[in-house]
Amino acid sequence: MRRRLLRLSVAVLLALIPSALGGLAALLYSDVGERTLGRLVAAELSARFAGRFAIEQIGGTFFNSLVLHEVRIQDSTVLPFATFRRLEVTYDASRLFAGQLVFDRVRLVSPDVRLVAMSGCPLIFPRIFRLGGGSRGGRPPFVEFRDLVLTY
Repeated sequence: MRRRLLRLSVAVLLALIPSALGGLAALLYSDVGERTLGRLVAAELSARFAGRFAIEQIGGTFFNSLVLHEVRIQDSTVLPFATFRRLEVTYDASRLFAGQLVFDRVRLVSPDVRLVAMSGCPLIFPRIFRLGGGSRGGRPPFVEFRDLVLTY
């Protein structure tokens, strides 16, 4: 009885591993998966920041680079802040997992950034990205952009 249960458990586990890997590959490397991932990332960014984010599609290797298509950022009053036809970033995953947002290369294709001054806040982007302090009173996150390229 134990052997039969062990065989059944191993068979189920061996069936689930390829299914999970196939689902992950479909999510990361198909058009529908990349669009779904774009909506999920945009929803997560909108929840973490005060602005509203929309991302049409996400691609790249995910281990050291990302390509975001049709990125739109608005503040909470739906005032447009930035749109990019394409945003490409390369990074070191170990620094990213350490909580440091260090992007080795950032390429913005067809950027449209609007720096609007609001009352009580000199520019709109500190309010969107909640700059000026870390979460829960801690240190602010380390963010660095290297090799920024703007392509029109």
